[in-house]
Amino acid sequence: MMNKKRRLLIWSGLLFSLFFLYLSVRGIDLREVGQALSRVNIWLALPLLGLYSLFFWMKALRWRMLLSPIRSLTVRNVIPAVMIGTMSNNILPIHMGELVRMYCLAQQYKLKNTTVLATLVLERIFDFLSVVLLLNLAFWIGVNRPPNIEKVGYAVAAVSAVLVALILVFVSRTETFVNVFQKATRFLPHGLQSWLLRQITAGAEGLNAIKRTDLLPGVAVTSVAQWVFIGLAQYASLLAVGIRVPATAGFIILAFTVIGLTLPAGPGFFGTIEYCFVLALAPYGVSASQALPAAVFYHLLNYTFATLIGLYFARRVGYSLSRIRTVAGSAVGNDAADRLNQDKTHETSGAN
Repeated sequence: MMNKKRRLLIWSGLLFSLFFLYLSVRGIDLREVGQALSRVNIWLALPLLGLYSLFFWMKALRWRMLLSPIRSLTVRNVIPAVMIGTMSNNILPIHMGELVRMYCLAQQYKLKNTTVLATLVLERIFDFLSVVLLLNLAFWIGVNRPPNIEKVGYAVAAVSAVLVALILVFVSRTETFVNVFQKATRFLPHGLQSWLLRQITAGAEGLNAIKRTDLLPGVAVTSVAQWVFIGLAQYASLLAVGIRVPATAGFIILAFTVIGLTLPAGPGFFGTIEYCFVLALAPYGVSASQALPAAVFYHLLNYTFATLIGLYFARRVGYSLSRIRTVAGSAVGNDAADRLNQDKTHETSGAN
């Protein structure tokens, strides 16, 4: 049963990626894309690598803060799990890297898996709020913003206001929220409802960090800062291939990619990121044949950087690729911890 579920999830992710890849290249001359890439300003790879490094450092710093009510760790303690998880997302489908990140840290520091999972749920909340904030700032300060983009801005602001209100209710009345949600979702299949309730409960367990007023400013600042770095990296990728649009376009692309990456995807999110670039730049009059080289430059540089660093840390902590696959594969079911322990017994340390 679980094998069928796992295969369904994996195939759905691969199909999504292939579909978006098709939409990205549909109707364009790939030779034109190749020529644009051959003329790329390679020197702009240096600031992009710097921005990627700052993004991952900020991500680790924020995670350390969210974990602090549970255990006092340093950025050096958590950065290996961050990079191993990112690398795993690049080589495994359907966001399995997040589960690898959870297990990696939980096993290394003897923490409960559900407790670490709760901090990842909180990360998603802060990520959403930060990207919405940057998106709305881009709408309001943007010069010559396309009318279609402005309409999207109003819609996003309205939806985000409703979601922020729900989050506030969740924080202040967690037990009531869970009970109401359980009653409202009785029509769902039992397995799906149970899974949703587990996710909400995990989020509730992680509220210790969000209730700590001394932690909130740091978590909020690092959440916004890390996405500022990615927005700037995406804008730099436009400059690298000669696209001249307002700098705020980088944060429009950011919003599209963050939303797009919530969908199932194949390893490395190939296809998804490319199509998000194409969609986000269309209102600026940038054709798909122009947008695609920028997306490829940004994506391949990011992919290579994160994968190599992740492999380095995996070797350092003794996580082989076979062990990573075991963790990710079993995480779809309920036997992940048992499978991991069995795997630890039989494998030799080191990376494949």
